[in-house]
Amino acid sequence: EFREWRWIAPGQMLERIVPFKRDVYARVLAEFGPRI
Repeated sequence: EFREWRWIAPGQMLERIVPFKRDVYARVLAEFGPRI
């Protein structure tokens, strides 16, 4: 997950994040996405 980093669009995070964190990231994007 942190071996390589790069700037990506917020929506692309869910495709690239490790599976067990997807739900948390989806909730964060739902809450803060309009502000990002």
